[in-house]
Amino acid sequence: MSCKKWGTLEKITTVSVSDSGGGGGARAAARFSAGRAAFGDDESGGASFASVPTRRRGGWVAQDVEAPQRLSDVSRRSFRQRWRLGLPGDSGEELGRVLGGGVVPGSLILVGGEPGVGKSTLLLQVADLLTRTQSSGRNGEDTDDPAVKSATTPPIAATYNNDNNIEDNDEDNSRPVLYVSGEESSEQIGSRAERMGVGNNPNVYLYSATRLELVLEAVLRLRPRALVVDSIQTVYLDDLPSSAGSVVQVRECASALLQVAKRERIPVFLVGHVTKSGDIAGPRVLEHIVDVVVYMEGGRQQAVRLVRCVKKPIWSYR
Repeated sequence: MSCKKWGTLEKITTVSVSDSGGGGGARAAARFSAGRAAFGDDESGGASFASVPTRRRGGWVAQDVEAPQRLSDVSRRSFRQRWRLGLPGDSGEELGRVLGGGVVPGSLILVGGEPGVGKSTLLLQVADLLTRTQSSGRNGEDTDDPAVKSATTPPIAATYNNDNNIEDNDEDNSRPVLYVSGEESSEQIGSRAERMGVGNNPNVYLYSATRLELVLEAVLRLRPRALVVDSIQTVYLDDLPSSAGSVVQVRECASALLQVAKRERIPVFLVGHVTKSGDIAGPRVLEHIVDVVVYMEGGRQQAVRLVRCVKKPIWSYR
């Protein structure tokens, strides 16, 4: 022995991280919850996400998000279109129509398509549009529906008080959109933004990272109104031994992002790679986890792209 002494060994019992249930995604979301309490309202941050002790929790959605509520109490809020994030402009209106009337806070949206079809370009444009949204009607416009007009309409990015009722928060209109890229550098995305004419938007934050723990720490600090992850196959969790893009990593990373989306009530856009057959790469459960699955279609020689929704959102308006 290195110490050259007898009786210095101590017997300890180790517990496997999988014995108490909950995968790496659940553990990452639990640390996110603990880190949120550690950061508090101080955006400068007094604690590191990595320094937060690990807490295990099973399930996709954290157990302490909210208490059980009566359906009648929830329906009494008259949500209709006022709780959606509208996308202004003609292009935003068309995309909002595909998404079922706008972007719903807390939703998880998967965007798939062949390489080079324009997924990153589309979501960069969406990030710019989300920062310009200021009204809460249909797709950011006023609505003629008397049921909507009769309701008191809060700002689009309305938050919830302790009783889970919608309350006004004007500061939410100035919250940024975080665009995370695991495939391109910030300079590459900035160059694309200049060509698109949106490079001067101060409310879009770019972050080139692949470690999901760092992405969640950035969400804690910025508290964005929306999150874009490009792509889900490039991010990974340190708790899992497999490489990025594997079945386990894709499933657990999507699970962690789902919990963060529901807890923070922010929409999360995921870019998904496709296989040779045109299906989303990774486990089939990925399409079950997300709320909306959107495909971009169109060859490189075509001048237009088709955005098709294959998993219809349940919030569609009539």
